[in-house]
Amino acid sequence: MKRGSICLLILAVSSVQAQNQLGLRTSNYTGVNSLLLNPAAFHSAPLSWDVNLVSTGAFFYNEFVYVENTNLLRLLNHDGPFLSRPDNQALEVMDNPDALYYNFFDQRSSFSNSGNAFVTGPSVAIGFNTFSVGIFTNFRVAGAANRLDEDLDYFSLDTWMTGETKNINPLNSSGMAWSEVGINVATTVKKDHNSKLDAGINLKYLMGHEAFFARSRNEARVTSLADTSIVRGGPFDYGIASSAANEGFGINGSGISADLGFTCIKKSSREKPYAWRLGVSLLDIGFIHFDQNAQKHQLTGSDFYTLDRSALSASNTIEELLMSTSQEALGDPNQSLAARDFTILTPGALSVQFDYALHQNWFVNTTVNRRFNLHPITVDRENFWSVAVRYESTWFEAGVPLVLYNDQHLRVGSWVRFAFLTIGSDHINSIFFKQDQFAGSDVYLALRINSLNNPFGAKGGSKGKRSPEKCYF
Repeated sequence: MKRGSICLLILAVSSVQAQNQLGLRTSNYTGVNSLLLNPAAFHSAPLSWDVNLVSTGAFFYNEFVYVENTNLLRLLNHDGPFLSRPDNQALEVMDNPDALYYNFFDQRSSFSNSGNAFVTGPSVAIGFNTFSVGIFTNFRVAGAANRLDEDLDYFSLDTWMTGETKNINPLNSSGMAWSEVGINVATTVKKDHNSKLDAGINLKYLMGHEAFFARSRNEARVTSLADTSIVRGGPFDYGIASSAANEGFGINGSGISADLGFTCIKKSSREKPYAWRLGVSLLDIGFIHFDQNAQKHQLTGSDFYTLDRSALSASNTIEELLMSTSQEALGDPNQSLAARDFTILTPGALSVQFDYALHQNWFVNTTVNRRFNLHPITVDRENFWSVAVRYESTWFEAGVPLVLYNDQHLRVGSWVRFAFLTIGSDHINSIFFKQDQFAGSDVYLALRINSLNNPFGAKGGSKGKRSPEKCYF
């Protein structure tokens, strides 16, 4: 395959999607931000009110391409050239000291790319004796291409021999950018002198901005010829919703979603706020229907298709690529267009959070997220396991999580909170320390104001034994 075709493939299957932002979600002083992991969490925590001014974060990781010997800070500050290592293998002894070199992963099994980003705007949560309410705003970007066939890596594509046929496993990739406005209601379901059970729900109205999906339902047989590829298999479904070619960044669809959560707190007879806290939540159960500036295309599985790779790589926009694909496959630039609308499900997940109080200010938290897809066109959420130790007080907090991303990549994170400011990462090494193969990173922060001087348990029932702390600065 030519380099232009490879670049188009990277754009199709790589997406920039923050991971779980543990420092914003799991402690007792995360306030309104904790609602995005468990809708009952704020009601079970000590704050009587919390106002989020702004929170933001981004996470991305791919298994297609990496940059050698760098980290996120150096990459962002780099103003020299970027050179391809495969094109310079014979010149390794003449490396340019001002350059950063990128290379490609040589896959031996299926691989994945995913990422997300978010900005949580002005949001507020207020707690009362037996219930709490909140309202929040979010802008989110999420996308993934998981379980990609190993023959779609760079080296397999670049060395594809003329006349060679490869069997490509079914592909399922999707992503979108959307805004949401949500309301939260939580209440105490049951309480006695030993324990308390809280339940909460988030109801969200969604506004879809940009979206894409690509899906092959069955194995595809692809034969590479001199300048063309012959594709058998299918059906192939793909589509896009974008207003970039028109007015820029608009609203191209709408939808709804919900989160449902429970927390159970076991009280402690010792000098600590509780013995343990268990949370279970269902996240992002919903959809967005895109019906503006939207195109849904399909190539049926009854024929084989001949595609001129140079014609496809000459496309300058996604719209041109869609029309060129239809022209090459069907002889008509509009023949593949099946509809002017489509629906994508939000990135659903089951989350379980267990928090154990070691002492008055020391805690161990375990959080597990498992994605589930209720429909073939769904934005995948990352599978996530973590164990985090944290020191927590009203005016200061620090935590160190050990994170297993997508069941195979082990990372170390860190976060700190100084009163109303939280900064952290679930992959701290990638930011400050040189990585042999830099392929992704993670960072987040939040600025909030709240009732930090409240004793633990002051709202929602009997007080715990942790008294309010004074501020010395």
